[in-house]
Amino acid sequence: MKALVTGATGFLGFHVTRRLLRSGHEVRAFVRPSSIRRGLDDVGEICVGDIEDAAAVSHAVAGCDVVFHLAGRASFWNGDAGLMWRQHVVGTSHVAEACRESRARLVYTSSVAALGPPQPDGSIGDETSSFSWGGLRNPYAAAKHEAGRRIAAAVRMGLDAVTVLPATTFGPYDFNYSVARMIENIDAGLIFIYPPGGITVAHADAVAEGHLRAAQLGRTGARYVLGGEHLTFRDLFARIARRLGRRPPWLPVPPRALRILGAGGSLASTLARRDLGLTSTSARLSCLHLYYDSAKAIHELGYEPRSADDALTQACCWYRDGANARAA
Repeated sequence: MKALVTGATGFLGFHVTRRLLRSGHEVRAFVRPSSIRRGLDDVGEICVGDIEDAAAVSHAVAGCDVVFHLAGRASFWNGDAGLMWRQHVVGTSHVAEACRESRARLVYTSSVAALGPPQPDGSIGDETSSFSWGGLRNPYAAAKHEAGRRIAAAVRMGLDAVTVLPATTFGPYDFNYSVARMIENIDAGLIFIYPPGGITVAHADAVAEGHLRAAQLGRTGARYVLGGEHLTFRDLFARIARRLGRRPPWLPVPPRALRILGAGGSLASTLARRDLGLTSTSARLSCLHLYYDSAKAIHELGYEPRSADDALTQACCWYRDGANARAA
């Protein structure tokens, strides 16, 4: 199988690329000119281009049997809304059209954010969850949701595509600090509070394997949550802190105080003209229990979630090894 991976230099893209290579597949990576190409030395072919350039995307897709589309930016700052729309919606439309024209199978990497939140009654979300964020402005979720709608429309026009929806993913080789920033901040003692919500924690290796299983076994037009364990932020932060030998965050923060902190974070990001991490959106999200069920992927794809402890241990070891190397 000849596979194209967009976003191959990103966290999940890196893991999917390595999993494909270990399985003996021929891999072509699609990367931006500015991307740092860690871990791509043994990739057979590298195409340089921008996901917003339809011609470059079409050239990269040509001759491939399957395309794993993982490129795109994740941010909860409204200042990045335009960029995320172009990358996730416009860029994904380019990939879908190129795959339809070349008759390549598409594995589109969305996110559980595209499903909307589980119901307030404590139920766990899944692929049928309604996209109903209420008044919460969530530019990342909005872009991912619309990209999913574009994929569904392309499937009705003949595209062979399957969508995977990873939960929050931890593991080694997080070069772009997708979640490693959280580990770094806990290690530095910068996080001493914890919000009342929680998330589903997925293992990077399991999610990467889930991508390959989706390519092989996924039904055209179907969506599959790739998740793992459900952890409160208090438990998540404590597990990370223990692995780092640090004191766990000890102060609970009520939703009203988090909203105030988030408003301040959004203002700081606006003044800095970049996402600084804490925003009104991320603060409000951290008050919710964003848990999602992987039963469909387990049943149809043979997806095998791995423990959160394993994912966090590998992520912390990788971070510590890198920190020690930087200090040497």
